[in-house]
Amino acid sequence: MKDTDIEVLGEDPRKLRRKKRNIQLALGIFAIVLIVIVLFLILRQSKRTSEITSTDETYTPTEGDVGKTVSDSLSVDTIPFTLEEMEINGNKYRCFQLVNAELELALYNDIDTTDTAIVFVTQAANIRGDNNKIIGDFIYKGDSMAKGCPNASTLGFCAIFGGKTIIGKANPTTFLDSAKNDSGFFFRQYALVNDNGFESFESEAKSYRRALCIKDGNVMVVESIDKITLSAFAEALFDYDISNAVNLMGGKNLDEWYVKDGKREVLFINTREPNPNRNYLIFRAK
Repeated sequence: MKDTDIEVLGEDPRKLRRKKRNIQLALGIFAIVLIVIVLFLILRQSKRTSEITSTDETYTPTEGDVGKTVSDSLSVDTIPFTLEEMEINGNKYRCFQLVNAELELALYNDIDTTDTAIVFVTQAANIRGDNNKIIGDFIYKGDSMAKGCPNASTLGFCAIFGGKTIIGKANPTTFLDSAKNDSGFFFRQYALVNDNGFESFESEAKSYRRALCIKDGNVMVVESIDKITLSAFAEALFDYDISNAVNLMGGKNLDEWYVKDGKREVLFINTREPNPNRNYLIFRAK
């Protein structure tokens, strides 16, 4: 090598500057993405706690198409239930809350559609498609109509006896025997909300959802007006401050109606073949 030749040892300084700029650019992009994620999580949490809005309507059965009045002295102070529509986390719901009514179960062959004390009806426990039998333990007026807790989907339960409604998640549970001994009612379904929070489910299928719930000691049926996943439904109930909830039969192919101004307002009709095991959750006015 001649004296006039120059030998550069190490990496070209221009390449080093470009590499430094690239690193700074990457760090800047990462910081922006991180800020966006944090803001999204903050806004999502704020939405859960602030986007619960509602409008209340009160319905009192009176004489009309359903037949005789529930009570000649019925007044606003003795309404059997209230109906509320609301929005939670961007989806619409309706809520039927017991006021001066009792919760019962009824079988297909036993429900009297002319009984005007019945002011709300929806379907309760699921039925197998292959043999038309009720899934999980089912106690009807103290008699065992079905037995078993075949899988995790039936760990949830509702027990109705002695004027009390117990919703929980357990197998076995002493409340089954309590319902049997007190001529009460008991059925199993998916547990959605309990003391430990809300349940999550793998299925992403969307449908119209229903649940029997307890909020601040009040019993109510909450159902989605929009189609949602079961996980989203459970989370919405939890965000609505529901303390305990068990699933009810979902979809639109079921029997569901309520009484408004003495007339039956039909929401859905079950088009399947009649089944003596088809069972209903009903509100009976006191």
